[in-house]
Amino acid sequence: RNININQKEYHNALSLALNKKLELKASYHFIQTPFNNFTYTNHIGLVGVKLYSKYMNFQGSFLKGTLIDSKISQFNLQLEYFPYGNTNLYGSTTIIYRGLDSSANTFVKQVMGFKLNKQAWIEGNFTLGEANRYFENDGLYAYNSIDPNMAKWGFNAYYFSGKHIKFQLGYTMEKRRLTLYNPQILFFQHSINGGITWKF
Repeated sequence: RNININQKEYHNALSLALNKKLELKASYHFIQTPFNNFTYTNHIGLVGVKLYSKYMNFQGSFLKGTLIDSKISQFNLQLEYFPYGNTNLYGSTTIIYRGLDSSANTFVKQVMGFKLNKQAWIEGNFTLGEANRYFENDGLYAYNSIDPNMAKWGFNAYYFSGKHIKFQLGYTMEKRRLTLYNPQILFFQHSINGGITWKF
């Protein structure tokens, strides 16, 4: 209650398209976190390559950095697929291998979506495996929690009203593990989110 958490961070990303089918990626994420009379300075770097085709895209990336004095190395393999060559039906499968200090963990993230009509899409997602102290979205999101996810699933719905407005509604359920106590506590967390996006 008496700790003033004033985290500072920034994320820089660079993308270079060599041609229509090949893209190189790099990013750097800086996070400075004061906690419990200590200040942790974290640096996370990413290099990756993405290959494009009509029906599928493939991306491989490697991230290396620190989170609260833990050394992390992470390999991501991601496959995006469009069976009809459009977003009428689409999916994304990501396999993540993360090395943390002297331990390692592998988990899977899956997204599947389809178009209901010309204006609406719905998609479901799940993540299996302990998703703790890892990075997502090319290093943009850093997960470091005392109650890590053991499993996560949910859905999102999108509705486009004309050219400018998008409505979004989503639900997520997370199975989490609180590590501060012995024995550790498992619990479920539910969240509902919504939003409106205006495109000029």
